[in-house]
Parts: sequence; structure tokens; C-alpha cells
Amino acid sequence: MWLTSEKLDDAWRPNRAGFLMYADRDGKRLNVVVDPGKPASWTREPYYSRLKAMSQRAHDGYELLICIGDRRVVMFPTEDVDLGVLNPDHKLVSGYVDRDGARVPFAMVLSDVE
Repeated sequence: MWLTSEKLDDAWRPNRAGFLMYADRDGKRLNVVVDPGKPASWTREPYYSRLKAMSQRAHDGYELLICIGDRRVVMFPTEDVDLGVLNPDHKLVSGYVDRDGARVPFAMVLSDVE
């Protein structure tokens, strides 16, 4: 994404940031693939606050997924949901549900995907 976005400066170059980004699911999911040698790189500034801002789109049905090896973290504007290490055959779903009059973020793994 660094190559195609005019909004990301040289600090977002993958070898500097410690991760690369790409969209899939017809642009509905932004994947942040973290260098396993720099597993906390996405939590550093200026990256973390900018990724948080990007995660605002979760309110409109988009996902922001942090991939650290087989570990997955779903980023929402208000929290990060660490799903731990996932089997690549399992499907991840996330979004919002209404609970007690409030929209609450959720992320879960479906293991019986065909």
C-alpha cells in the first residue's frame, strides 16, 4: 500500500515501518503484515495512532487486521482484540453488535468453515 497511497510518506516504507499493508476482500479488509523480527513495530508512533484512525472504518463494515506470523489482532477504534495464534484454515469475522443500547466491537474465529 505504501507504493500506491499518496497519504503514506517514506516513514511507511515497509523496511522502515517494520510491516507492510495490503487490502483484500474487495477492499473491505486492510491487512497489516508485521515483520516477525519486529513484532511490536505496529504499536510504535506514528504508526499506531494512524492505524487507529484507519480503523474508524470498522463502523462501516471494514476490518483492520494485524498479522504477526500466525497471530491475529483485530484493531477497532476503541480497542485491539488479540485472537492469538490461528489456524489458517479458520475464518475470522469481526464487526459490531448492539448490546444494551450500545454498539460493541467483536472479533471471533469460526472453526467449521467449508
